[in-house]
Amino acid sequence: MPRHAPARALRRAHLTGPLVIAVLLALAVFAVLRVELVSAQTFTPGSQARVAADGDSLRLRAGATVSAAVIASIPDRSIVTIREGTPVSADGYTWQYIEWNGAIGYVAALYLEPLGTSGSPTATPSTTATATPTTTPGGAALGTITGSLPPAGKAGMIAWGGGSMDSLAATASAQGCNLRSVYTVRNGLFIAYTPGGPSFINASWVSQVGELTGVSALLVFCDSTSDTAAPPPSGSGAAPSSSGPPGPGGNE
Repeated sequence: MPRHAPARALRRAHLTGPLVIAVLLALAVFAVLRVELVSAQTFTPGSQARVAADGDSLRLRAGATVSAAVIASIPDRSIVTIREGTPVSADGYTWQYIEWNGAIGYVAALYLEPLGTSGSPTATPSTTATATPTTTPGGAALGTITGSLPPAGKAGMIAWGGGSMDSLAATASAQGCNLRSVYTVRNGLFIAYTPGGPSFINASWVSQVGELTGVSALLVFCDSTSDTAAPPPSGSGAAPSSSGPPGPGGNE
């Protein structure tokens, strides 16, 4: 071996160590910037986006929080439609209001990538609201319903802009739905409200939910031949609540 070989090897080691550290730091900075850029991107209502969850699925939740009930798990690379509503920041995520296969709810915007504007943006149903309605923090107009009310005897998901339950019943009636019962989720459990029902039936709603002052995702049943409240959704009707993270690694 040449006499100067150990010295050259030592110099290479001194050069290689800092170079490796610099490359690793650059990759880490790139990853952080990518997350911030993805989180900051905005979506136009009516446009479409693709789920980008690295092969995992993305949870569609009833509310903008990791504790909200899971409505569906959207497969990776699926196409979703952006709905009207201001993105909500909660639990370290920006939540986007979207529609997928007829289901409406919130997903973590971090796992969406823009696809372009669809040919027919989703229209907000007409209501009796004034020309300049008051808006709630979620972006929907106070006292308005976003989404399609179900036919008689059926259940469906809607977004309520906020207001009293009497106002919700009146707004639904104006759109052809005589509300039979309403459900929301608190602490992983369904809480029921029966419009026009006696106070003891709605006691749990009054004590745990009260008046809805912001945008809320609700499961509603329209009129039926029965006078009793519809049974709480079963496991086959709505996925159970989960407090896991809303993206890959959380089995979305």
